[in-house]
Amino acid sequence: MERFYEQVVKRRKSILILFILFSIVCMFLQSMVAVNYDMNDYLPSDAQSTVALEVMQEEFEGGIPNARVMVKEVTIPEALEYKEKLEAVEGVSSVIWLDDSVDITIPFSLLDSEVVENYYQKNCALFSVTVEEEKRIEAVEAIREVIGEENAMTGSAVSTALATTNTISEIQTITIIAIIFVLLVLVLTTKSWIQPVIILLGLGVAIMINNGTNLIFGEIFARIYRLWKIGKKNIPAHGGSILHPDDSRLPCIQCQCLLLRFLADLWGGNRLWPG
Repeated sequence: MERFYEQVVKRRKSILILFILFSIVCMFLQSMVAVNYDMNDYLPSDAQSTVALEVMQEEFEGGIPNARVMVKEVTIPEALEYKEKLEAVEGVSSVIWLDDSVDITIPFSLLDSEVVENYYQKNCALFSVTVEEEKRIEAVEAIREVIGEENAMTGSAVSTALATTNTISEIQTITIIAIIFVLLVLVLTTKSWIQPVIILLGLGVAIMINNGTNLIFGEIFARIYRLWKIGKKNIPAHGGSILHPDDSRLPCIQCQCLLLRFLADLWGGNRLWPG
């Protein structure tokens, strides 16, 4: 190992340049890595719910309803108007309501009460909506604008859309707090003003490289994405093996350690890291 370290220090400038170039490349690649917020994909392939969804997709044409929308205090004609508005939302492929199951021109007293109550009761209309995965966030926001804040909607599409938007905003807040906290700790525990800068730089480069190299997997899960974004790269993400083995993070952790050593040696280790 000593011979390896000697070679590393000897070629520190070349390796540092290589790291900088690699970091620049990964900075652009990380924007191409998709983040999967769909909790259904966390289920194993042999789970009963997963198998059931696959069977339904094979047996029936069209998408499976993944959202339910309830509108309060509406008449039958008003409910039909809401259905048309929901169908017009970009990203909504289908809307199912009472008129798809029975002839609503017939008096309700002559219809099957169980069927009617599944879609309409106490002046509340319940719609089954199928939202396209690619336009999930935009469609859910548009549906909310159509029905207003006083009405309700639920389902996997709604949960995933909310998780996506909340995660993005939460990560930004957590990242700012984490950087301030880490910087404060480093300032209080180090002897040189440049040490916190180098450590944070090393962490930032390691995170950037890690995110950029995730392109080989196509996408990452949201839980792993949260950990990576705030720099907890050396903490095993529970459930990370769903997408790929946990040891896939080790090269980036090693890159982080090497980069810190290279920067220290390049600037003069004894001068920056006084004993």
